[in-house]
Amino acid sequence: IEQEGEYEYYAADYTRHSGLEFDVKYKVTRAVDMSINGAITTNTFTTGSLSGNSIPTTPGMLLNSRIGYKGKYFSTYLKWRYVGKQYLDVDNIGVIDPYYTTDLSFAASWQGIKAKVMVNNLFNVLYETFGYGYQWEDQYYSYYWPGATRYYNLSLTYTF
Repeated sequence: IEQEGEYEYYAADYTRHSGLEFDVKYKVTRAVDMSINGAITTNTFTTGSLSGNSIPTTPGMLLNSRIGYKGKYFSTYLKWRYVGKQYLDVDNIGVIDPYYTTDLSFAASWQGIKAKVMVNNLFNVLYETFGYGYQWEDQYYSYYWPGATRYYNLSLTYTF
């Protein structure tokens, strides 16, 4: 951002995106299943004055895991999500710290009626999901978008 809120637009130099993505599911028993998926990546500028710097707001690691149980009338699952370190700017000065969240769900069904309770961010972790930063007059300014604190969803469904 330039002085008085004016933006300077420019094309990015060449970049390299490399890494590994994976998705594994395992059925422990007829009623219990587990899964894990994610990506471990490196996203960098490869030419120009930014060569070697990470591309902003691209975490180096994303992981999701889930364990679930599904019976005849009852189901539950526990989900865990991890998002790795991210930079706010092309100079890699500002940082969004890594964070994790855990979600829990219970559902019961009987004769076409299904009730479900979900608790997202079970441990009420405080985190940022996005942000931006810039340097102006030898001072660095950073701004962050907060992630959702613990919240609940309740649903009731009738199927006929």
